[in-house]
Amino acid sequence: MGRCDSCRYYVTVKGQTASRRLCVAGVKAYRSGSRVLNDTVDVMELILVLGKEKLEAMIGRGGENKMACGEFEKGRT
Repeated sequence: MGRCDSCRYYVTVKGQTASRRLCVAGVKAYRSGSRVLNDTVDVMELILVLGKEKLEAMIGRGGENKMACGEFEKGRT
């Protein structure tokens, strides 16, 4: 199993004043391929897809883990 930082779902979420790394493996639109997942995702796109409350909950869960979760898909090295 890999690490979060090499998973395709661990992306940079860019806000107006700051950016942070976040796992978006739980976002169905990215997992299904209905939305293109780039290395950087605008926070407004996530608000449109998830809603503000779900995005805040996702941010609250934290960031990178030493061992990737069961949703790991190789994306970056």
